[in-house]
Amino acid sequence: MSLLAELCQRGLRFRVKGGEMQLCRPPGGLNDAEAEALAAMREQIRAAITGTTDAHTYLAHLLAHGPRSYGALAYELHWTPSRAWRAEEALRTAGRIIHDKAGRGVPAETSEETDE
Repeated sequence: MSLLAELCQRGLRFRVKGGEMQLCRPPGGLNDAEAEALAAMREQIRAAITGTTDAHTYLAHLLAHGPRSYGALAYELHWTPSRAWRAEEALRTAGRIIHDKAGRGVPAETSEETDE
């Protein structure tokens, strides 16, 4: 049985409220190893719950609204800055976005000017 399935049997629950995924800890809480494992699975859990990943949401927002810094995008999507940064970093690492001369994220397939 997977750790996630075991924790759900113990009462672990997830919910999405205001665009943020919230963890409802099981009775008795989580030990350090369980908490660390859940943190590592954050994006996969969010995708399973919401049907999309933060990276997909981030890229769709850039395509719809133009270049943004991760801070501006976090504000617009009501995310924490660290959540937006993780999504931006995942996209940048995958080659899906690059930064323009102002340091804003731009979808790689639509960009014309970059620092790189």
